[in-house]
Amino acid sequence: MICTVFEAKLSYGQIDGTSISQPDDSYDLTLGYYAGFRLLVEDGTSWICEDASAAAAVWNQDESKDAEIYAGCRAMTERLIIYLDDMFPAHEGRMASSGITFDIGGVVNDDNSGFGVFYPGDTIQFCQTVRNDGYYDVTEVAPGVMTVTPEFPVTGADEGTVYLYAAFFPTALSQVAARMVAYDVYSRSDNGMSGESIGSYSYTKSLVDVAGLGYPTDVTAGLMTFKRPKIR
Repeated sequence: MICTVFEAKLSYGQIDGTSISQPDDSYDLTLGYYAGFRLLVEDGTSWICEDASAAAAVWNQDESKDAEIYAGCRAMTERLIIYLDDMFPAHEGRMASSGITFDIGGVVNDDNSGFGVFYPGDTIQFCQTVRNDGYYDVTEVAPGVMTVTPEFPVTGADEGTVYLYAAFFPTALSQVAARMVAYDVYSRSDNGMSGESIGSYSYTKSLVDVAGLGYPTDVTAGLMTFKRPKIR
């Protein structure tokens, strides 16, 4: 995906610290933790400390927004590829095969070439399929077999040659995408309102339209650097 759940949560900033590993009872007051401490783990999970007692700390996982954030990251991948008119192809991540079969569960088989140029976490584009053209995220790769998400609209053997391309998203673009996802999940409450008046105070927001959704310019700062001009 163009950004991760971890990046989206980190960009929101409502945390007290980050960790490589999920917390256990040793993440206690002796290490500076306290009841109410909000910890973000690099696997994208969020945790809140209930009790920081020495060697007996209690942590609860906060999953309240996880599904929404993941869906936002997935949707943002396609939105920005289309909006920026750029797949950001990785030169080493390209292949063509005439032996592609699409199965249920997002499984794709290749009897000819295999999928050695792709890795879990890649975003790939399928081209010239009968019904499955589009962008997918790789979850597993084995010799001749690859699993992606979302699942394919149509299953069965594909006719002709299918082309696959992996994307390489610049770090700066991933950071912008993460801000946009965080805005969608945590801050989008104005229903597109572009201005407001309260007594003698009023303001007007400058919004950037992406896929029919308005984003404040501070959220999308740096995005236009990656937009390709369209030549008509």
